[in-house]
Amino acid sequence: MTMCPNLSSPATILLTTKVSNSLMRKLKTSKLSKAQLAIFVIAFALIGYLIFRSFALNPNLPGDLNNDNSVNVTDLSILLSNYGTSNSTADINTDGTVNVLDLSILLSHYGSSYTPPVSTRIYTADFSTGDFSQIVSLQESSIGRITMVTPGVGGQKYAAKVLTGAQDQGVAGASGYRTEVYVQGFSQHLGGGSLQGKEVWVGWTIKLGAGFQVPSGYLVLTQFHAGYGSPVFAITMDSLGRIVVEQRGGAYTDNGGSSGNYREAILMTSPPRETDFNLVVHRIFSVNSDGLTQVWLNKSPTTNAPDVSMTGPTLEIGQEASPYMKFGMYGGNWPPPDNVLYGGNIRWATSATGL
Repeated sequence: MTMCPNLSSPATILLTTKVSNSLMRKLKTSKLSKAQLAIFVIAFALIGYLIFRSFALNPNLPGDLNNDNSVNVTDLSILLSNYGTSNSTADINTDGTVNVLDLSILLSHYGSSYTPPVSTRIYTADFSTGDFSQIVSLQESSIGRITMVTPGVGGQKYAAKVLTGAQDQGVAGASGYRTEVYVQGFSQHLGGGSLQGKEVWVGWTIKLGAGFQVPSGYLVLTQFHAGYGSPVFAITMDSLGRIVVEQRGGAYTDNGGSSGNYREAILMTSPPRETDFNLVVHRIFSVNSDGLTQVWLNKSPTTNAPDVSMTGPTLEIGQEASPYMKFGMYGGNWPPPDNVLYGGNIRWATSATGL
């Protein structure tokens, strides 16, 4: 019967630490003979063999070689069983050799631990499956108006390529021209029911195709829709070619925006083509004035102030549970010869760090 040593016992840890400290002193003064080093490494090789599984270094905790978020005798055994090699698994300082410098780093963190942050991600549609199984549906005039392409946007492998032109009038009840990816509804991912008082962080990436034409009217590129009239939130392009953030809510029922709850702000004046726009939106849902919309363009929300920040109603009264996300193109008085937009890399979370 083969007995596996108790690697975490106090006696084992004490013995290992004492021997390791002795090895450190001798290595630093170059007094360790080849025979002594060989005996020492062989003694730990057995332990290292029993627990080694080609782990990657933990970027959050130097010395944690098996990624269990603590530095202990297990990590020491892995390092010593690879001492003198070029194995990147135990090369803590990435200088190409597992040596006394790596051992020093490990011992300086011995006994330390790391607690990973709790994930607040609630939904992902990065198209990593290579198809549209992560979203609800495609709103297109015919098959092939929305396709999966690679490379993707936002550093992902895949993206949705959306075509919108003269043939796409009246799709899904639109009065204008529409080709859109229906992503998901928010309520089911935030506990169900009313969104009143809840918040969401949304990150996604879009890219305008080469030769993308400015609309003669409005053109919605991303929207958080509900039940009445215009979207309660939208990223649009106006007739001057600017990217605009729009917000509305409360008792809003006028599609022309004359109810007093409509807000808009310019996000970008001259958007380039064939360039990723990485967007982050923070929404606090409310039918009252304490609602909030914040938008970041090509920057991290954890370290930067928002490019746009608007208060006011962000939910329509009577539609508190219904907002959903779509991206693509939807516009009126605008029949272009197939504008192209790419989109994907969608993440939803309940905090900025979850993105």
